[in-house]
Amino acid sequence: MYRDARESSSKRFCKPHRMMFLQGDIKYGCKLPIGKNGAMVQTYLSSALDDHSRYAVHSEFYDHQEETIVEDTFRKVILKAGKFDAAYFDNGSQYVAKQLKFSLARLGITVRQAPLRSGKSKGKIEKFHQVVDAFLREAKVHKIRTLEGLNRYWSMYLEEYYHKDSHDGIREYYESLGVHVPQEGITPLQEWNRDSRPLTFLDTATVAEAFLHHETRLVDKGACISFQGRKYETKPSLIGFQVKIAYDPCAPQIITVCYPGKEPFTAQPLKIGAFCEKSPALPVSMQETIPENSRFLTALEKKQEQSYRQMADAISFGQFRKGGGSNV
Repeated sequence: MYRDARESSSKRFCKPHRMMFLQGDIKYGCKLPIGKNGAMVQTYLSSALDDHSRYAVHSEFYDHQEETIVEDTFRKVILKAGKFDAAYFDNGSQYVAKQLKFSLARLGITVRQAPLRSGKSKGKIEKFHQVVDAFLREAKVHKIRTLEGLNRYWSMYLEEYYHKDSHDGIREYYESLGVHVPQEGITPLQEWNRDSRPLTFLDTATVAEAFLHHETRLVDKGACISFQGRKYETKPSLIGFQVKIAYDPCAPQIITVCYPGKEPFTAQPLKIGAFCEKSPALPVSMQETIPENSRFLTALEKKQEQSYRQMADAISFGQFRKGGGSNV
């Protein structure tokens, strides 16, 4: 009965070491005036929580909830704290995406899905979201207006408050095992730092390669491929062939083209010359321009300066003549 109770309680059951099991989830944030013309935009918080220590390995607000924010979150987790054993997600579209599973699998990380309509199976991350709610109330009072500011204060909130505050879940876990817990409790940061399991860091190039997106494109007669509404130049020898492209969704303008027997290369955006442009540029002399000032008023201003200078010279000469007559 005791063993069954431990397995059914998300508060008292957790992995014995850090980076063995990470829980991920997305939560609605506050709305910020960051859209066009100051329109209010909904923000979303993507988090990765360590199952053992309740330490938030990475947590960041985004201005959309596409699957790429989850990929970005876990890429930063791996770059920051190294490789972990398994990830635990719900069945949201961002977490069942093939690209996320493919990227983590390339690094030897297992993905597990929570049972449908089973909130208790994700108790740790849901408890963490209560901390997020408290922060959002403070952010509303503080009148944060930018996404950068929101993430800066959220990072400060995590490092200076959540990670350094005693966690009831950690206390309950150790007390259920009959282990004495200090009166002041144990914080997520303490539990993370005192763990005996070492962190396993990966090469940054290996991590970057694992999270690249891969697609297939046909090279047209102009030795170009189409991607996200733009044309990119490849090589004439690939005309008519299907090539594979790899790109980072956070920087989609950099495309690597791969084809068997050829060295991978970066495709450059197509630049159309002036003589090939369908709609040539209108000559400058024929373009309508808005003058920066009035030539007439500018001329009058110069003429006035000349008049003042002539008057000043005449007065000086007159005084000189008058002074000269008295001396004689």
